[in-house]
Amino acid sequence: MRAHGTLVAAAGAVPTDIPGLPYTATHTRAAFSDQSVLPPKEIGRYPVFVPKADDDGMAIAGVHQLALAVPRATYTGWNPRAQGFGPTAFYPLQGAVVPFAPTEAARKEVHDPRPSLAERYKDDDAYAAAVRKEAARQVTERLLLPEDAERAIEAAKQGKLAKLGP
Repeated sequence: MRAHGTLVAAAGAVPTDIPGLPYTATHTRAAFSDQSVLPPKEIGRYPVFVPKADDDGMAIAGVHQLALAVPRATYTGWNPRAQGFGPTAFYPLQGAVVPFAPTEAARKEVHDPRPSLAERYKDDDAYAAAVRKEAARQVTERLLLPEDAERAIEAAKQGKLAKLGP
């Protein structure tokens, strides 16, 4: 919502220094047109607002499923185009996943401002505990079924953080 500061102008909405996730604040302009004439006549423009992102590059508003609440990567609802294919434009509604670096050293090597997996979660057990805690909160708030929470916790216990990167 604009009133909550979670829907903002495109410029500055997403951190621009995340490697592999270029953000140029380019968006499709929204026009209001008179369709009663041919060709339709533009009679005005609407301002366009986008979801504000946190320091990891993920939208701050909305219900965050476990993957966003206990992240191992940045997840977006848009995807930058590849070089040579309109690189300053987005593929809207085609999400991107940009994994966190496994260690602080690897993060610093590529100048990634996002904390690494090792900086976020001390070890596999710490990651599983974070998933367990968030799953319990979501079950309490009726955002997640108990059986789905149990499956997510078990999957977190089985996974290895080193394997969760790229």
